[in-house]
Amino acid sequence: MGSPALFLALLAVALMAAPSVSLTTPLSGPESPPLMLRNANSSLSLPASVPSVVHLDLLAAGIISEPYVGYGELNLTCVHLEEHWVYSTQFEVPPHALTKVDTFGTGGVPSPKAALLPFEGIDTVADIVLNGKLVGSSANMWHRPSFEVEHLLLPGTNELSIKIFSPSAKSLEKRDAQPDGYKIQVMYITPFNFPYCASNDKSDINEDSTCFDCFLDPQWFPNCNFEDDTRKFLRKAQSHWGWDWGAGFLTSGIYRDVTLEIIDASAITDVKVETYPTDLDATPAGSSAATKPPSKFKITCTASISSSSERDLTLVASLALNSGASFTHKFGLHSTELVQEPIPGQEALTMYFRINGVPVFANGANWIPLDQFEPRITRSKLESVLEFGKDAGFNMLRIWGGGMYETDDFYDLADEKGIMLWEEGKFACSSYPRDTDFLESVRTEIDDQIRRTSFHPSVVAYSGNNENQVFEMESTLQIVDYVKLYDDTVQRELRLMDASRQYWPASPSTGTVVDDYENDLYIERWGDPQASEYGDSHQYPNFNTDTDCEDLSLFHPTRFLSEYGFTSYPFFAALVEVTDEEDWSFNSTQMFFRNRQTFPKGEDIIDHHTIGVGTATPWASYFGRFNDQWQGQSDSSVDYTRRWKLLQYTLKSSIFAPQLIMLSQYYMDGTAPASDLIVGLVNYIGEPIEGKLELSVMGWHGGGEPLETYDLGKIAVPGYSSVNATTLPLAKILGADMEASDVFVVVELLDESGSALLRSDRMLTKPNQASLVDPSIALEFFANPNGEVGVTVSCSNPSPFVFVDFGLLEGHFTHNGFLLVPGKPRNTTFIPTLAEDEGTVTVEDLQKEVAVRTPWHTAHAESVQYNPESEK
Repeated sequence: MGSPALFLALLAVALMAAPSVSLTTPLSGPESPPLMLRNANSSLSLPASVPSVVHLDLLAAGIISEPYVGYGELNLTCVHLEEHWVYSTQFEVPPHALTKVDTFGTGGVPSPKAALLPFEGIDTVADIVLNGKLVGSSANMWHRPSFEVEHLLLPGTNELSIKIFSPSAKSLEKRDAQPDGYKIQVMYITPFNFPYCASNDKSDINEDSTCFDCFLDPQWFPNCNFEDDTRKFLRKAQSHWGWDWGAGFLTSGIYRDVTLEIIDASAITDVKVETYPTDLDATPAGSSAATKPPSKFKITCTASISSSSERDLTLVASLALNSGASFTHKFGLHSTELVQEPIPGQEALTMYFRINGVPVFANGANWIPLDQFEPRITRSKLESVLEFGKDAGFNMLRIWGGGMYETDDFYDLADEKGIMLWEEGKFACSSYPRDTDFLESVRTEIDDQIRRTSFHPSVVAYSGNNENQVFEMESTLQIVDYVKLYDDTVQRELRLMDASRQYWPASPSTGTVVDDYENDLYIERWGDPQASEYGDSHQYPNFNTDTDCEDLSLFHPTRFLSEYGFTSYPFFAALVEVTDEEDWSFNSTQMFFRNRQTFPKGEDIIDHHTIGVGTATPWASYFGRFNDQWQGQSDSSVDYTRRWKLLQYTLKSSIFAPQLIMLSQYYMDGTAPASDLIVGLVNYIGEPIEGKLELSVMGWHGGGEPLETYDLGKIAVPGYSSVNATTLPLAKILGADMEASDVFVVVELLDESGSALLRSDRMLTKPNQASLVDPSIALEFFANPNGEVGVTVSCSNPSPFVFVDFGLLEGHFTHNGFLLVPGKPRNTTFIPTLAEDEGTVTVEDLQKEVAVRTPWHTAHAESVQYNPESEK
């Protein structure tokens, strides 16, 4: 049998109304008519834009400062406590656009033209009024409401207004409307508690100190009333209330596009795409693919394959209605399986993705929105960060459940870059209501978003929520609420809309004991959602104890590691943008304010650890956060200004490299054989690799020649596999005359000529226990004929984690955080963040900004290596 063919189902949602769109009037973007924004009592009126949110319009008008600066989160609470805000605009409709037409050319009675007012996103509770008449309402920021307005349009000038109510007041109102005795438990609220107070009385914020108890008291859990939290009642991004890595801003606005469409006949508004593997051989290039269209209208669909290979199919599909409306789109096709198979000899199941028949190790991270204010997330920002992921070896991102259904640009770019997406339901760390209105709103939310995103091949899996099984799943009420929402509603609706993609109950979860979609039987495996035997897990140490976060025995084995990490500061250059000089110390109030991970031991972890290294896992490694959405401490690898932290470089050079040598002093079960060093090889790609392994013992003192060299023998690693090459006793490596603190090891895989194919190094103690000496770093700046600039770094003594800091420059180096040994200088090229800045950074710019930091310099802060010409 050949490779599985793919069955393409194109399902068109067609309008049953009075060939194609005859008039489109954009009410958002640069071509839209002027808009105004006013507050509840009209004492404030200003020009506005759409897409936008109130904060950004106030910022553009100079009424408020940049929200992220200083204590903007506190100072701007008035924005979301305002009773309502009104966006308004006037637009013209030519009289001929409203005339009646003979819909199907039959000579029968003419029908009126249809007019639609579709919104791609309103944040969040709003009334829409056209020419003084209520068109409709919206109360879910992920609905895409489309209102029929032909009966309200006037020839000539029309006036549209959107009244958006306070999200704080509306969430409080919904909470207070719950039946007596029915308390829905939130499982996580941030220590900075204000947005959770959700008061509609501004005086409460200034006078009621209880709003700040959780922020002021490090022992915050006992003092927070988790039942009074309100975020769970409003279908709005849960991180808008703040999270343990970011600020809380309860935004309001028309944050995505809106248009007026006057239609002569039926039109295609959305196309839902499902792909299924078949038992047929792959369809040859140039032929048509099977389709399954609905039948209300005569729909012609052609889907020609423009390229074909064993693992990829690209189709250009076109739909055409008999009315003349058409839809053409390019699709990338693949088969995706989430494989759970019994493990011989264990009461356990595997968990991994198989793409086009090939098992894939999922390398990636969790994705959060790039900004609390979505309208200022540009395509270029998205493209640069996603390219960072591709460059570092990412092949999958988990779109975190407390954030957003991402923009069309995001999904387009993920398609182009070959990054798979795990789309998580937008629920996080809480129980949620299960009343009829709430569940119906969730169904509509899923329908609207699947219609928008289903033709993106990057979306390979859906899941129900983030961590809602982890906390407080003990009471009958919580379990009943959970099953009603996720199993009976989210799971069913997602699969009704798109049964071609994999569905996973939650993250983390141990999966199901019964998953029979055809017979509507879906039963989750209850118990510890972090159990090692099944499913995915989130791995963090106990931040409330004096534990060593580098001790991997604190982490249990897992089948699929979907979240882990440790918190670190952003670049100093990022903090400079939003703080004052008086704030630039670890113990300043502002730095504490920006650290939302405030477990009692949290700040200690930040101050003493800059990078977290997760446990090796069989089939997946998603670290806690790829990106940031403000300038604060977090577990991201790229900060808000798109500068690479040390973690991002480490992912690229080793952890997510396509082929790598792994050196560890931990077994897979997390135990630490202090007397052994384990040498393994990992091959993420299909090309096999082979060579001779050689281990060198090198000292921190003196030159770059090995103290001892050991031949570990020849080894071959097939594609898509990993092997443990050998386990070496440290006593053999060190001999009788060496101490672990004085040396480090380098392992290389050499080809027949003796050239290194792969290389890895490891310290045998913690950095603060190693006998490091001043590496005497030297810098030489260079400029290539193609306009690239960079630095050559050399040393007199070996040093680990050599980091070339580029100061206030915006960008990253191609290599950083590396081991440097005498006689082997390293070249690293500077890459500006913005493509338009390529070629504009000069050698002089680097000389002014560059400093070199190493663990030795951290312990001797006065000796940070600045280039002499850069002293300010």
